[in-house]
Amino acid sequence: MDKKGRIEELSAMIIRLKGDRSIRQMSRDTDVSASCISALIKGKHLVSPEIIVKITDPKSNPQGGITLERMMRMAGFQRSEESKVNGREESLNNQQFNSLKKQTKEFTGIIISGLIESDNLFNLNKKELDKKEFDLVVEVNGQNWYFDYWIYSEEKSDSFNKADICKRIGRLALMKPDENRKISIVTNDYFTANYLLNNSLISYKGDLSIIFINKKNEIQGEGYISFYDKEHKKTQYKIKNNKRAKEK
Repeated sequence: MDKKGRIEELSAMIIRLKGDRSIRQMSRDTDVSASCISALIKGKHLVSPEIIVKITDPKSNPQGGITLERMMRMAGFQRSEESKVNGREESLNNQQFNSLKKQTKEFTGIIISGLIESDNLFNLNKKELDKKEFDLVVEVNGQNWYFDYWIYSEEKSDSFNKADICKRIGRLALMKPDENRKISIVTNDYFTANYLLNNSLISYKGDLSIIFINKKNEIQGEGYISFYDKEHKKTQYKIKNNKRAKEK
């Protein structure tokens, strides 16, 4: 389905979700502005993951049997298991797939080495890894640290664009807040790292950071874009960057 078709279907879903409520009442229920709801109903633009989370929240009194999962699938923010490779819905040839597989292993080695060099006492969380929702999960001081790899493959010869970034980060917006969880997006794509660090894409209550790996496969640095508690930041540990790492 093309973008226009998705917008039309989502507009119809939002109308059903609104039910017999006025736009102003739905705005009060969902904490989404009336002008935004009106624009979505008129099909002026594609609804964002953050708005979907708000309007389908059971506390927001959604009507018409419209669910979070259903809207996310229609908006294209959820991945099909059949086409999921490194979190992206793509058709990959064998060479591209093998390249991504190799880079995934390299990322894991780089992160493990960085954890060791940072003097973090950690254990692999095999139970969480078995769920295959993240590429690496470790436990540090009783807190789970999840790593999500966003790999830029030279075999594809392209960078993540803004639509890719918003689509992928939408999955994190679905996760419930947990003060004992930290998530790190690990990427070797400079544009992605810079875009995430300088743009507030989601309203997320949780420890969320970006780890950038440069072309020399060195950890250049880690920056936070969200904390579980802004006033009392629980996460005091970060991964150590490689001293030899230079700016791109």
